[in-house]
Amino acid sequence: MKSNISLAMVIFLIGFVVLVSGCASDTGLNNEDNGTTEGVLPETDQIRSDDIDDGLINEANGTTEDTLPEADQMGSTAIKDEVAEETNDQSSDSKTYDSFPQVSVKGSTLDDGKYLLEHQSGDDMDLSKIRLILSSNGETHIYSPITGNSEVMAVGDKLEIDTSSGTFTINDNPIDVTDPEAEKTSLSTTNMILIHIASEQIVAYITLS
Repeated sequence: MKSNISLAMVIFLIGFVVLVSGCASDTGLNNEDNGTTEGVLPETDQIRSDDIDDGLINEANGTTEDTLPEADQMGSTAIKDEVAEETNDQSSDSKTYDSFPQVSVKGSTLDDGKYLLEHQSGDDMDLSKIRLILSSNGETHIYSPITGNSEVMAVGDKLEIDTSSGTFTINDNPIDVTDPEAEKTSLSTTNMILIHIASEQIVAYITLS
């Protein structure tokens, strides 16, 4: 009888040990699975999510804070340079036209090859900045400029021109004159044209019979 009880106890203990071992194994597997689901995957997802967010933020910041301002700065500099250049050009043109004389002159014929220009009103006129084109007797003489020196004609001054001798006088005072270029012309009238050299604007156009 004792023998039967002992055998039953042994079998019971063996079964209990097997049952406990099985529960421990299931618990380990569950823990491992839970670790994969709750520990590994969330951590991996979090790392990838952080990396992606940081990458996007850095890329966005690099585009917004580095590239665009640099491009804007270059564009702004180019615009400023262009505006400055246009301003300089306008200033240059303004200076040119500011020096353009507004005058009223009268021309007349004194003798064959001799002419008179009278400054009647307007600005002073520096003859070193004026080109004279004089057409008469089948020839055109171009004095560009009239003189190499600064010779100013003011209101009331008279310029006498003698193409035969090549002498010019202002109020009977002779001035140095540049050598003219001579060309043949078929004009039957005498024309005198005064041109402001810097701006190529006609100061006066005089026709003499």
